[in-house]
Amino acid sequence: MARAVVKYDGIMCGMSSGAAILAGLKEAEKPENEGKTIVIIVPSCGERYLSTDLYKIKDEGTKIQILDSLLNE
Repeated sequence: MARAVVKYDGIMCGMSSGAAILAGLKEAEKPENEGKTIVIIVPSCGERYLSTDLYKIKDEGTKIQILDSLLNE
């Protein structure tokens, strides 16, 4: 989930944050929570995972594409 959050929302988070977000999304899907505000506390940042497989960039071409898209925003 942490990878999806950074990809779609631009929030770099850690694994515990990804788990918290997933739990919040599952709670929000329940019929009894329709129309309610769900608050999710994101307990970790992703910088400590940059050297792990969580945010590993598979090849140099992908790395260049990511950097290019960031510079051209």
